[in-house]
Amino acid sequence: MSSPFDRSITGYAELSEWPYQPGYPERITSISFYRDGGTVGVTIQGKNGKGIEFFFERFLGRLCYGEYETKDHAAYIKKKSSFEKEVYLYFEKARKKLSPSFFQASDIDAFDQCFKKAKRYSGI
Repeated sequence: MSSPFDRSITGYAELSEWPYQPGYPERITSISFYRDGGTVGVTIQGKNGKGIEFFFERFLGRLCYGEYETKDHAAYIKKKSSFEKEVYLYFEKARKKLSPSFFQASDIDAFDQCFKKAKRYSGI
């Protein structure tokens, strides 16, 4: 299997397919905040039971794959790809299942704000 990462532009990796299959039903397992003043991390449940990490980058608000922008496997979600549509649909369904008994209202609100900004950026 070839790598789902396009690294043809140094420092600007793009991802065009799931690196690991997501779990169903759709589920967000954590929402985290980085000390950089704007990056928000989101982990979803993977099919194998392990988490798949994404983050909303702090500058334009893009939804990106990986733990953090400086990590080796961090990548932008390829715009206008079928993968981008799948990821946004997954997050849309998972958002509807976020429980205030598991997440703080402020965490859910921050996710909502980031998700709306990312959707505006991508045009979805």
